Amino acid sequence: MRVNCKAQWVAPFLLALVSIAASAPTIHAYSGDQLNCPALSQPVTIDGKWTYDAEWSDASVATFSTFYQSTNRATAYLYAKHDSSNFYFLIDFVSATSLDTLDDYASITIDPLHNDGNYTTTMDDRRFDSQYPTGGKMGIGTGAAHFNYGFSSSLPQGVKIAMSMGSSENLAQPQEITEFRIPYSTFSQLMTTVGFTAAVSHGGAFGFDYTAGVWPAGALATAPVTWGELTLSPAQIPEFAPFTAVVIMSLLVTLSVLQHDRKKPRFPPNEKEPANDNRERRNYGASQWDRSGAKAYFM
Repeated sequence: MRVNCKAQWVAPFLLALVSIAASAPTIHAYSGDQLNCPALSQPVTIDGKWTYDAEWSDASVATFSTFYQSTNRATAYLYAKHDSSNFYFLIDFVSATSLDTLDDYASITIDPLHNDGNYTTTMDDRRFDSQYPTGGKMGIGTGAAHFNYGFSSSLPQGVKIAMSMGSSENLAQPQEITEFRIPYSTFSQLMTTVGFTAAVSHGGAFGFDYTAGVWPAGALATAPVTWGELTLSPAQIPEFAPFTAVVIMSLLVTLSVLQHDRKKPRFPPNEKEPANDNRERRNYGASQWDRSGAKAYFM
């Protein structure tokens, strides 16, 4: 029996692609000291809950690191996206499975001019802290070494912060979830890439037994040079991760090649394709030809 050599490598090739795709981790846009902030495709309800399954599926994700003074290990995740008018953030504090209304908070801090302030804040810096159940407060950088933020008694127009207990894709049982909507109009100027940090804290009355996390690792809210960068992107996060998209494209190309190969007439070894005329028909015998004039070849 004659074996088509192309068929020999196709099956192992497809199997390898499927195996790699199955084992590949989900790729989120960026993590670490730089975080991409993609354009949203799913609307957000600022209620301190993961309102529906896909609500934050279009956001980039970063993992908090445990704050160096924390007495317990912190597990928390930061989600970020934006639209034409607002930043949107969700902080999922998985470690906080109860709510301490006096001491628990989540915080977002932005340096809109990305002009850094060494180890002191500058007057363009804004810090947004959650407060349960009243919503939150905003701090304005002062530039003073020992008095870094002056906090207002109420949030600016359009800013909304909501904190509650609820489940998420990271944990089925209730945990602290905080959502932020921060309009661009909150800042007098805003760069495409801004200085950025986030923090969470649970418990710790009088400074004892508390759990705290920060992004990026080692960040201090009072020292902009320790913050990360957040970049506004006009693009949305694709439905498929980049690696998965490559695998799918490879599969489609392979299937196309196979389909083309099946349609191509096959001839015995060392035998050229005959011309469609009566002389070649006489040489091969008309009974061996199909209606298209191509010689049938059976393995």
